[in-house]
Amino acid sequence: MFGDVPETGSPPMMTEQEPTQTVPPVGERAGIGGIGKKLALVIGGVVLVGIIAVVLWLVFFRADPVNDVLPIPQDTQQPAPTPTPEPQPDVAPAPVSPSEPDADGDGLTDVEEEQIGTDPQLSDSDRDSLTDFDEVRTYRTDPLNADTDDDSYLDGDEVRNGFDPKGPGALFEVPPVL
Repeated sequence: MFGDVPETGSPPMMTEQEPTQTVPPVGERAGIGGIGKKLALVIGGVVLVGIIAVVLWLVFFRADPVNDVLPIPQDTQQPAPTPTPEPQPDVAPAPVSPSEPDADGDGLTDVEEEQIGTDPQLSDSDRDSLTDFDEVRTYRTDPLNADTDDDSYLDGDEVRNGFDPKGPGALFEVPPVL
């Protein structure tokens, strides 16, 4: 019935031995032991945390390149700044003689202030921080209206900040530096 098996009941004799192969269980790789797996997991985790940290830094802490201001290189020799001219009155101020009283000391006589309609007892009748004299003789603004050009800024504030109290624009145009 079994042609290969001798009738004596003994197992067949093998003349050559065949190499035995072991197959690792499912889920295990051949050649990597328990320590190798743990080391691979730790390295992978560190790399993942590093990638997340870089992304968070780029999103939340990186400076906005559009609004970055680069420093302007300074030359060792710069030209001297051009002095800003002081406002010059359009009309030379009339000197106040000792015979003409100026009760508020603003440079306009009491007679001139009555003619204009300003208060001879107040040096700034409209309380815009420009004297009546400066408004009449220097800037040619209305000494009875604190905001001559009706732009919601007092004439004195505009002059202090370099703006024309009679309309839009700068009080004095400064030539560009070449």
